[in-house]
Amino acid sequence: MSDLVTFGETMLRLSAPRGERLESADELEVYAGGAESNTAIAAERLGAVSTWLSALPDSPLGRRVAAELRSHGIETEIVWEEDSRQGLYFLEHGGEPRGTNVIYDRAEAPIATVGAD
Repeated sequence: MSDLVTFGETMLRLSAPRGERLESADELEVYAGGAESNTAIAAERLGAVSTWLSALPDSPLGRRVAAELRSHGIETEIVWEEDSRQGLYFLEHGGEPRGTNVIYDRAEAPIATVGAD
């Protein structure tokens, strides 16, 4: 039985290496990130049993998100959706005086249409 259950969207974050711009980077770092999954991971690290509920695309990118959360010991309950896209966000680390730049791409992500059932 879980001590904590979270529900929400986890996207894949694609980041340019520090000091590089998205428009000129040759490589991007990939991480899963979302408030609800981050909370579940933090609680798990503090000794709680955590479950993350969500909807993901039935694709390699959706499975990547699930695998990353499971690697932190999180139990997952996922509705797998076909013909949908994994939510993404692109991060460009900023330095003074330029701030950090974030671009979201969430169109057709399954969490946008998930229902109570």
